[in-house]
Amino acid sequence: MYAIVHRNAEKCSASLQELGFEIVVVDPPVKQSEIRGEYLKKSIHKEWCCGADEFIKLEAYSLRDEEIVVHLDIDFAFYKPLDHLFDAILYDKDSKEGQDARAALELERPGETLPDKIGAFITRDWAQVAPGKFPPGYQAGFIVARRDPSVREDLIEIIKEGNYTDGWGRGYGWSGSGHSGYVGARAMQGLVAYYYDFVRQNNAVELNQCRHNHMGMDILYRRGGLNFTPRYVKPEVIGGCRSGLDYCEDCMTTDFDKIYSVHYTM
Repeated sequence: MYAIVHRNAEKCSASLQELGFEIVVVDPPVKQSEIRGEYLKKSIHKEWCCGADEFIKLEAYSLRDEEIVVHLDIDFAFYKPLDHLFDAILYDKDSKEGQDARAALELERPGETLPDKIGAFITRDWAQVAPGKFPPGYQAGFIVARRDPSVREDLIEIIKEGNYTDGWGRGYGWSGSGHSGYVGARAMQGLVAYYYDFVRQNNAVELNQCRHNHMGMDILYRRGGLNFTPRYVKPEVIGGCRSGLDYCEDCMTTDFDKIYSVHYTM
């Protein structure tokens, strides 16, 4: 196990080492002064949670010589093994092991076509969006990915380019992709979502957010829920899934024995 630690927090990492973590001390891969886009350069330090410092998470893509990386925030717990995720990445899609692993996946959209070669498993931050308004962010506290230093280099160059337009919704955010406005949009939540949606397409697979990276969030767009602004959406979507699906699991009532991992955040 590795703990990716910001250099400014190195003195606080001794307790993690005592717990068995190998400490990997890193600097943010991009300095604020290296960002060419004027808006992102001037505003990245204001982004939740951690501004440009959050980009130290990109170190996971090139961490040592491991074939698969499981990157998590520290406020995280596992309750079931993830072997089928690992096998779905490691084994060819046509092999028996690969087919068995893919059949066992709990997807946000059951039955969707999977990439021939899976590069990552992610969950989305659906609780922040209204149905059909703009694309959801990546939930930045969890990823299972193939070790691939080229992903890190791609993302670093996107940050340095800084093509981010201030605003809310489609036409704004990273390269006008609509990844904007929500919490973390200028940092990992928006960056990684933009990357897998528009740059490295057909690579990442979205898992069922109630089973993996479970946060107990209300993902139905209903009165009393998070970010409920009915005047901005069509009346027929009220009460439905924020993802726009006809059916989505209600994470607030998911049976505990179905949950693989829990993220103590919101």
